[in-house]
Amino acid sequence: MPTAPEILWPPCPVPPRLSVGEAHGWCAALDRVGGELADLLGSLSDDERTRAQRLHFPVNRRRYAVARSLLREILACYLGVRPVDLRFAYGPNGKPELREPGAGRDLQFNLSHSGALALFALAWRRPVGVDLEEIRPIENIDTIAARYFVPAEAELLQQIEPGRRCETFYQLWTQHEARVKARGTHLDDTLPASSDSRRPWAGSGQPFAEQAWHVILLQPAVGYAAAVAFAEGDPRLHVYEWVPKTAP
Repeated sequence: MPTAPEILWPPCPVPPRLSVGEAHGWCAALDRVGGELADLLGSLSDDERTRAQRLHFPVNRRRYAVARSLLREILACYLGVRPVDLRFAYGPNGKPELREPGAGRDLQFNLSHSGALALFALAWRRPVGVDLEEIRPIENIDTIAARYFVPAEAELLQQIEPGRRCETFYQLWTQHEARVKARGTHLDDTLPASSDSRRPWAGSGQPFAEQAWHVILLQPAVGYAAAVAFAEGDPRLHVYEWVPKTAP
């Protein structure tokens, strides 16, 4: 298995206090988690195990199981409960939220995993969405951009030098996906009706406000692009590397 990418964010021994008006982002290396796949699957709910078994390649099944196990580990640390006590409910488009314990329902969260990394975001009483993408070559990049990006963004992509086009595409893509996941919708449901109904990307590392949604570009590791979206305001975002308890 390839060497796990180096996470650029500092580790934190325990989750710091999460206050209202703050948000926390955690990145974890999925392949650094030990344990048998059967044990990892055993820690998940029936629907999570079903989703894992639908994945064709063993490495993808394992990474999915690890990501869901880490989500439970992280949430349990914040709430002071056991991971096995967590129960999830899902919105119409699959966005997870806590059903049990009831006291944790104000803790909003979202996760994304791609390649060998997983990304988690948490905030109190504030819808949050996150997207993570491993940067890989893309065929028909202009066709995809024409469908999912506003004209200003598609034109910007065409103006980027060839060596940076792929990275720029993923920076744009993750911003849209993060906002979509925060809203609990599908990407097609949020396509603009006209070219001026959304603001184009403002540049690497620059957040932009859009109809009360706040989106921030992230880079947790070299070769990855990510973004996190929040509803309302400008939260104080702190990012860390999550060191799994089950790491070898």
